Amino acid sequence: MATNTNTGGVYNSLIDTAGNYTIPNLKPGGPYRIDFSFKGYHPLGLNNVIVSITTPLKIDIVLNANSKNVYYVIVNGSKELVDKTETAGELVNVTLKDLTYFPVAGGSFQDFARFTPQANPIRSTANNGLLGASYLGQNTKYNLLSIDGIKAVNVFGLYSGGANVNPIPQQSIQSLQVLLNPYDVFYGRFLGGYLSATTKSGTNYLHGEGYGYFQDQQLVGKSPITGLNYPNFINRVLGASLGGPVIKNKLFFFADVENSQYSSPVIYDPTQANAGSKFDPTVLQGLHDYVEKQYGFDIGSYSGINRNISSTSAFGRLDWDIDSKNKLTLRNSYVEGRNFVISRAPTSLTFSNDGYTVNIKTNSTVLELNSSFSNDLSNVFRAGYNYVNNVRGTSAFPSINITEGGLIYNLGGDNSSAANSLAQKDFNLVDYFNIYKGRHTLSFGTDNELYALRSVFLQNYNGYYTYKSVAAFESGAAPANYSVGYSTSGGTDKAPAVMRVAQLAVYSQDVWRVNDRLKLTYGIRVDMPVFLNSPDNNPAFNSSSIATANGVATNRTPKPAPLFSPRGGFNYDLFGNQTTQLRGGAGVFTGDVPYVWIANQYSNSGTRSISFTGVPAGLTFNYNPNAPHLGAYIPQNLSQTPTEIDVTDPDFKLPQQFHANVAVNQKLPWGMAGTFEAFYSKTITDVLYKNLNLGSPQNTLTLGNTTRPFYNYSYLDNSYTDVIELTNTNKGYSYDLTTQLIKRFTSGWLVMGAYTYGHSYSVNDGIGPTAVGNWRSAYTGDDLNDPGESSSNFDLGSRVVSYISKTFSKPNRRFSTIIGILYSGQLGQAYSYLYNYNINGDGISNKFVASDLVYIPTDASQFVGFTRVVNGANKIITPAQQLTDLQAFLADNKDLQKYNGQSTPRNGFRLPWENHVDLRVTESIITFKKQQLQVGLSLLNAANIVNKDWGRVYYIANQEYNLFNVSTTGTDPKFTFDNSKLSTVNGHLRAYSIDDYNSRWRGQLNLNYSF
Repeated sequence: MATNTNTGGVYNSLIDTAGNYTIPNLKPGGPYRIDFSFKGYHPLGLNNVIVSITTPLKIDIVLNANSKNVYYVIVNGSKELVDKTETAGELVNVTLKDLTYFPVAGGSFQDFARFTPQANPIRSTANNGLLGASYLGQNTKYNLLSIDGIKAVNVFGLYSGGANVNPIPQQSIQSLQVLLNPYDVFYGRFLGGYLSATTKSGTNYLHGEGYGYFQDQQLVGKSPITGLNYPNFINRVLGASLGGPVIKNKLFFFADVENSQYSSPVIYDPTQANAGSKFDPTVLQGLHDYVEKQYGFDIGSYSGINRNISSTSAFGRLDWDIDSKNKLTLRNSYVEGRNFVISRAPTSLTFSNDGYTVNIKTNSTVLELNSSFSNDLSNVFRAGYNYVNNVRGTSAFPSINITEGGLIYNLGGDNSSAANSLAQKDFNLVDYFNIYKGRHTLSFGTDNELYALRSVFLQNYNGYYTYKSVAAFESGAAPANYSVGYSTSGGTDKAPAVMRVAQLAVYSQDVWRVNDRLKLTYGIRVDMPVFLNSPDNNPAFNSSSIATANGVATNRTPKPAPLFSPRGGFNYDLFGNQTTQLRGGAGVFTGDVPYVWIANQYSNSGTRSISFTGVPAGLTFNYNPNAPHLGAYIPQNLSQTPTEIDVTDPDFKLPQQFHANVAVNQKLPWGMAGTFEAFYSKTITDVLYKNLNLGSPQNTLTLGNTTRPFYNYSYLDNSYTDVIELTNTNKGYSYDLTTQLIKRFTSGWLVMGAYTYGHSYSVNDGIGPTAVGNWRSAYTGDDLNDPGESSSNFDLGSRVVSYISKTFSKPNRRFSTIIGILYSGQLGQAYSYLYNYNINGDGISNKFVASDLVYIPTDASQFVGFTRVVNGANKIITPAQQLTDLQAFLADNKDLQKYNGQSTPRNGFRLPWENHVDLRVTESIITFKKQQLQVGLSLLNAANIVNKDWGRVYYIANQEYNLFNVSTTGTDPKFTFDNSKLSTVNGHLRAYSIDDYNSRWRGQLNLNYSF
């Protein structure tokens, strides 16, 4: 009999004649007391048993006929044991105690990626937290977060975290687990990390807490670059929770409300000396004054800009212990958030009114019924509903992009936000049925989701004007390029697209305990996406030679087809004495995609909306606040203008990979435990984008001793611009090797250290939401339709992670001090060197989009002279001088120098190694009636306090740098190299810069009072 000591909930089971027993559907958490009894034997009880949502707990006991009993726990979740959870894949568990011990940077679920050796955390330059994390070198979009067994992600994929807030208050979380390669077929629709969170519940005792953490500029160190104090900012979270009984031993409640406010300065302020910006404030002020005088519009500031994030979230849960056989849970969460997004880089500047705001509302409800029909049969049923409403907004002014001298000026409204919104409804039904027969546990289940998505996305809605110089814009000259997106219905219509999709899955599995040493898990999962409505029919395109030759149509979606995922795993106690454990497995995993990738076809069929690019005769910049599209030029024939068409291969499959891993867990001398684990994955299907309107090369482009295809900025069919097809590739693979040591000392110290080495290779990482953007982001020096396999954006390299913790209790035990230290060291992000212009002419609409990998010239013949300001005077930089500057740069960047006279590879370069030490000290005070006050101080990047040169963090925008500026195009293009646009890092010229905020030490105060 298992009894939850907090709620009084009881779960019963009988032991069969072979000594086997199963207590099904125990609610995660606890603690539980488990009592064993048998006639003629002395009963035995085990206290403080904790249950996980993701992995079963195995407890073997021996009852004696006399009063002396012995029992042994093979697996109990303790961190120092050889087999933590009896899984075949890797699992990292983070509990409430971990939240108390260790510094949590940003209060996000993503922060816990730092505990996982195989994770590649992606830092934000705007705050303490992480933008996301890649696991095992996989795309961050291929992770999955579930809360209490129900998916909790934005399936459309427009925003990572929506308004950059958690889906529920963080203090509602009981525990969070990260699973890698779980061979249980219940887990599906992910390829990277499966993050499984369980929430708190009420108990028989009224309990609650008030909590908060606070940070401002006084808790941030001086800049290691400028020595200046950090500008004004605030980071504050306040929350309160309450839980208890409605009916003792029967019905319980838990509720949590949280509010967060965040405001931080945007980096690379051009008015701040040595801040890294390459812009002249005089030019920026001139741009600002010109627009205000000429058009009566304030484009906003270029200095002193803050990024603001705010959110309010609420969580409620009811638990009803109907009887010992049935338990019902109902929970609801609501989030409302707002995020002002604006970013800059050393050579890219955005005026404040070119930023955009994301407003998000989510409402999620989950119902779960756990039933135990008998000792041999149990069932879990879950139903979920999730509503998401995202609306983006920006200033009401046309978008302007000016590229001059290697600098990019962005002003006006954000070109992707004037007509951008999403309303999403998700329905989820999950049921799995278990049969317990001796040493076998047979599982049969289904996992079904229905998505109803209504999206609005008209890029360049108010016009997007591109200029090659500030002077050209201010003179009123025609733009170098122009784009506008509009509805064929005219007026202010925004051509919403509706997509409905069902994700269906069934699975069956057997967990076979062959004997006390060997457990086998094997099963099969079958997923099948079904598109329930079709995009618009475009008869003209569907009958075109492009469509017929490639077998595509605007109203043709991927055909329903089952995707099979057979898997098998093992867990083997090699010698039967729990000293050496082998575990591993192999199988197929089916992921999901952000449905914005497929929704592009619903938005860009060429019927509802037009995406026009071109510069008609006489076109100049125009702004009329009272006109549709603010006066942007709209072609007179709304529906017969060349436009982008997006289609999907009818045989397109969701991403699938073959995964395998093998590991050995070993008890070592001196009470240590060690693990060595190897992971491997091979792509079966992944995303690939092709431009079907790209014809054969018309000529050859020469770069030194190399050649490239030259398309001469032309299309196969001038009735359309880019025709982008979403299809599949089978290229790509990854591998990771991890070794780990852990020791828990009798004095209470806990020490862990791990090292991971891994690489991942891909063709297209799908880093953006738009089809044409993803096509162009597979950087290459040849054919974008066949970019070839290269290092992934998420390539890990090497990573070291270690943590130390200890609780010091005072003699009266009313006071205790908790210390936690977390170290993470890893190789920096991969990046590429590009031209700032489309040099091989593969498309017209994206001439000014960098996507071509550079060739490193060995002579000055490819350079042309240019003028730049040196010491207040104009100076001509000759081709010979540029070559000299380039050679000096190569000599100081050995990883680039080896490509002298060659084309550079995609993601062939890395940011430097980074070391991060985070420290947390918490003082815990027991007040009256066992109520507790905790006061904590977290120091992030604590090593920077000791030495200002320690804890450096490096940054490069979009993992790319435009090394050469294109001066003339054609078969013999010419370039300029301006080394003044490079950043100075530790006295050396580099393509990357130092992240000023994250390279400082940062303090954070934590306060918690619980009863």
